[in-house]
Amino acid sequence: MSEDGRLTLAGTVRQEERTPARTVIGLSVNASLTRVISLNERDEDAVKVPDSGSGLVLEDGSFRIELQGAGQPLEPITLTISTPDGLEVHRDELTLDEAAQPLAIQVPGLERFAIQPSEDPARGRRLSLVGRVIDERGNMVPAGLPVVLWGVDRGDGDPPSPRPLVVTETQAGGYFSGDWASDTLQSAFGRVAGSPPVPLRLDDNGRLPRRALLVLEEPEVESETTSTPRAPRPADLVVNPEAFSQDLGGGCVDLTVPNRAIEEFSYFMVVRTSEPDVKGMTLEARRVVPPRVFADLIEASGLQEIKAGRAAGLNQLRGLQNLTLDAATTKRLVQDDRPPSVLEIGKAAWLSEVA
Repeated sequence: MSEDGRLTLAGTVRQEERTPARTVIGLSVNASLTRVISLNERDEDAVKVPDSGSGLVLEDGSFRIELQGAGQPLEPITLTISTPDGLEVHRDELTLDEAAQPLAIQVPGLERFAIQPSEDPARGRRLSLVGRVIDERGNMVPAGLPVVLWGVDRGDGDPPSPRPLVVTETQAGGYFSGDWASDTLQSAFGRVAGSPPVPLRLDDNGRLPRRALLVLEEPEVESETTSTPRAPRPADLVVNPEAFSQDLGGGCVDLTVPNRAIEEFSYFMVVRTSEPDVKGMTLEARRVVPPRVFADLIEASGLQEIKAGRAAGLNQLRGLQNLTLDAATTKRLVQDDRPPSVLEIGKAAWLSEVA
């Protein structure tokens, strides 16, 4: 322990029975104790405050915890070791001398958790399928035609009935898009406005292609005028940028130059609520200084106001009778030899109660 009360706990954590199926890496080591903060030379005015610190067991089994709270530490120091899900596997109480020495602790260890990779390429992501519809002479088909992509699942015996996987419609130029389905299929085909089935070639894993081309032999649909589509997918802007514009309102909008996002990303955060260190802040009971200490502080401030000839400050003393101060605020007020003014005490007491 250093002269300013800082403590460093270090050591190693080992398995009781070393087996490849168990490990100590990732265990959480927590240390907690009580400190005493003296407000003046009288011991009866001391305030006890909690202090704690934590660390993780590294790959070599070592850990290190720094406790840098204010005040003098008291025995015992409670040391606990927990699993990532909050299960306590070891608890010990140490003296200050024991905590200053390298610690060697044995625990049962954790069962290794293996994450199996997913065979689904779209897991956790939203992938797009884009395509185009043309006739056999290379002409473009009109916009607004319903497009349905069908798939036949794999199976033993007779193939099951086809089921729809992507339902969308054509855009300007015959383009279309939708959410890509990652199902493993035996075969697939597409229909456009009730046309005969147009076979689709699956990829090497038996899934729908990310880009599809549907060629119609003799389209029986007539061209019709449709309004400019809005709010396109990022994939639509890449393959068919001239067909889209965005009008989100709010004044004059240049429909020929939309504010386009070419690609989007999904961000995720995992919060483990079983770890005390990552839980939401919990306000503890407010530790106020004894009334005698507060009265001595007001008395010293009043004498300072009289010495400085500030009668206005004495009139403000009456407003401080019902206020209280916590230990941390009081410590900040008496850091130097100059007594705090009445205004400083009143402001600090108000902020202390609000906090």
